[in-house]
Amino acid sequence: MTEASDPVHRLVNGDITTAVDTISGLDEEQRRQLGTELTAYVRRHRDEWWFRWQATALAVAAVGCLPTAAQAAEVLGRRSISLLSTPAAPVIEVARRRGVTWLTDLAYRLAGRIDRESPGDNWWFIADLLTAEQAAPPTDDLFVLGWAVTASRPRDHEWSVALVDRMRRHPFLDALAPRMFDVDGVGGQWAWTDQQSDGRSGMPLALAQLAAEGRLDRTMLLDGALSRMLRGERPAALRVFIGLHDALVPTGDEVRDRLPTYLRLLADGPSTAAALAQRTLRKLPDIDLDALLDTAPAVLGRPEKTLVRAQLSWLDQLARQNRAQAARIAAVLAVAADHPAVDVADRAAALAAKHGHRVAAPAEVRHVGDALPPVPPPAPAPPPITHPDELAEEIAALFGGSSTDALGLDRILDGLIRSTATDRAATVAALTPVLDRAGVLAWSSRPEERFGGLGGALRILAGSEDPAPPRSWQVLLSTWGQQQASGQRPADPQQAVLRRLRRTRVAEIGRAVAGAGAAEFTGPGTTGLAGLGGAGLVAAPSLATGAVAADELFDRLARLGERQPWPADLTQALLRLPAVVDEPLAAKAAALRTPAGQALAGAAARLSRAGRRVPPAVGRRQRGPRRAGRRHAAADARRVHRRDHAGARPGGGVRAGRPARGRPGGGRRRAADAGRRR
Repeated sequence: MTEASDPVHRLVNGDITTAVDTISGLDEEQRRQLGTELTAYVRRHRDEWWFRWQATALAVAAVGCLPTAAQAAEVLGRRSISLLSTPAAPVIEVARRRGVTWLTDLAYRLAGRIDRESPGDNWWFIADLLTAEQAAPPTDDLFVLGWAVTASRPRDHEWSVALVDRMRRHPFLDALAPRMFDVDGVGGQWAWTDQQSDGRSGMPLALAQLAAEGRLDRTMLLDGALSRMLRGERPAALRVFIGLHDALVPTGDEVRDRLPTYLRLLADGPSTAAALAQRTLRKLPDIDLDALLDTAPAVLGRPEKTLVRAQLSWLDQLARQNRAQAARIAAVLAVAADHPAVDVADRAAALAAKHGHRVAAPAEVRHVGDALPPVPPPAPAPPPITHPDELAEEIAALFGGSSTDALGLDRILDGLIRSTATDRAATVAALTPVLDRAGVLAWSSRPEERFGGLGGALRILAGSEDPAPPRSWQVLLSTWGQQQASGQRPADPQQAVLRRLRRTRVAEIGRAVAGAGAAEFTGPGTTGLAGLGGAGLVAAPSLATGAVAADELFDRLARLGERQPWPADLTQALLRLPAVVDEPLAAKAAALRTPAGQALAGAAARLSRAGRRVPPAVGRRQRGPRRAGRRHAAADARRVHRRDHAGARPGGGVRAGRPARGRPGGGRRRAADAGRRR
């Protein structure tokens, strides 16, 4: 059957009057058959949108053919069917001809499907069904919000009708008006309704006029506006309820009856509501002074300067009018002498003194620095990973998305070296299933871009990749060595220096794990993986701050003896030395008589001199010598590498130290100056 010959297609795309007459002439069996086809048709066209006359024809067909309100609501409640411009009259007519008794149930079901993002779209269709059935409206939040949306917009035939007249004859005004203060968003919908010449919303004036006529309960409106202000709302939405309060013009008796509410608004309400409460209470000639003075300290502590200044002026006026209570009022005024705004604090102190209060002199604060406990030393770093199973757990957490800081990543790198050097087979057996589950072994996941390229090293170790180290590692290590030997600035200034250093360290680890000879890519005399003997990385942090204690680094280099650490690893270790190093360490390191020991000696000497220049104050000035010392530490590492690569050809690379600022070549000039000073 083609679409053109489909009776449902012709029905929902044809004339509305014809649809009403056609459906009204069917018997129940024909209605049932057409209803089944209608449901199937809507499902087939679920991606289409239904508007205006098509939606009206669909509603006529649903009410005229489907057997229950639930089935009709299932069809008409779809988000793709807009009943915004759908007149309810044809639907009501076909329901009357058929003798449908479930229109009210249908309306309630459709009300339960109101879209939170556009609650007014289907609201009038539902309301017209309820009005025709003389049924009470729902009072849930979305239906009330839909009422607020539609009440602020005239219908097509009501453009010339004033807002107050539309509200007066609204069929659901009495049922829904009390709920407008409880539902969030109502004030926002009415903020721009029928704006007056001064920009205020016309809805508060309309509601106040209806209260004056007796159409709405004045007490309900006043109490509701105050309760809404207590609950708070966005400023634009709150202006509607403030405007309603002002339009009602509460009498003195009404204000006195609600004095606790006004005082709560004054102390804790939003700033605009607090200002309303303040100006309303100031009009009372016989306000309860005790209640006001109990609330005033909270008001004087608020951050709004305008509100606090007005409160000070009011209290000053009350003190002049009630001389017997002037001392009490002055004590309250003195509370604002501690206000963060200096002008407000000065004004409060002056008024308090004016009425006889004397602000106590500030107490003497004595230096108690010697009595304070000493600053605790940095906590030690977590113990190194020594077992393959623990290493597998940490790597699973790393690639599983768990938060791992730089300290944790270094601990994994150190553990990988220790575990592989001690028992390579056990390490591979423990890591392979973990890497497989994390997708590290799959080339498509490209984990080598994360954590400095650690994934590539792990794939080589697990045997899922060519054991020959990647060309990128060779280029990285070669350029690093050339840069270290020549002391040149980075070839790519946009490449973060510390990120390049981390990638180089991972490349060193990866080449060692791959089984390549150390001298092949790190220089002659450099220790290979087997030569480490499970000693780990020299740059592994020994403190929880990420630093490497100077004594600990000395011990690591001493244990290596004539074996040299990897260049990037040594550079990182020197950069992690604390800001202040003991002078004897330089002599001890020099006594090692190894290139790495000489680098540590030079770094220790410079850091000890920088430490003596650290001023006692904290702040930016304290970091200057520390950075200078670390730049020299990086220079020491470069000198060691230049000695090992005496014949290396200068080339591009990235310096491990802090990149020079200012003119191009500034880093080289500073290095030359430092050499002349030495």
